[in-house]
Amino acid sequence: MLKYNSILQESRLENNRIEEKRPIIIQISDEKAMEFIDKVYRIIYKWNERYENKSIIDGVEWRLQIKYNNNEIEYYSGKNDYPNNFEYIDIIIHELLKKAFNI
Repeated sequence: MLKYNSILQESRLENNRIEEKRPIIIQISDEKAMEFIDKVYRIIYKWNERYENKSIIDGVEWRLQIKYNNNEIEYYSGKNDYPNNFEYIDIIIHELLKKAFNI
């Protein structure tokens, strides 16, 4: 079984500081993990490392971090801007969580 650290790590603003909650960790089969990873790579393979809309002063920031078994890490992030297919990441994460929790 592989462990999956959820990309859905929530943050909240308290006392003018962003406090991140701990990531959700779920156990999934190797088959489900490989299926998920394949879907992720089909989405992100043409992404830039950074997306930013500087015309918006206050807004939303996001990040995606992929850590490999050899400890290599890929980072993608944005501030008020997203890749064209960004919404598909949210869709496949929710699909995976539904399968993991039999929803």
